[in-house]
Amino acid sequence: MKRTGSAFSALLGLLLSAGATANVPPPLEDPTQPLRATGSGKSGAAPPQRPSLSSVLIGQDRRFAVIDGRRMTEGESRAGIKVWEIRADRVVVSVNGSPRMVLEIGNSRMHKELR
Repeated sequence: MKRTGSAFSALLGLLLSAGATANVPPPLEDPTQPLRATGSGKSGAAPPQRPSLSSVLIGQDRRFAVIDGRRMTEGESRAGIKVWEIRADRVVVSVNGSPRMVLEIGNSRMHKELR
């Protein structure tokens, strides 16, 4: 009888411990990491998303570009975007260490030079 009781206790303990771990949520992901592409079926890193250049402001002693809604200067890095060069009609950037790419403004009215 003792054997049956101890076997039952062991089985009950095993079932309870298995049920307790079944409700453990998965670990949280770091919200500061870039989003991963899903459903593509291809392995490897996803290509960097191309930032959007909305305007350029050039003055005698300063240059700004508005990229993805953020004002940035030459040499600045933010949100994975590094600004290498700002010109009146284009901005050279890299995204998350990718090769440099040129962003151009399609609308010439978005460019303004300060004098």
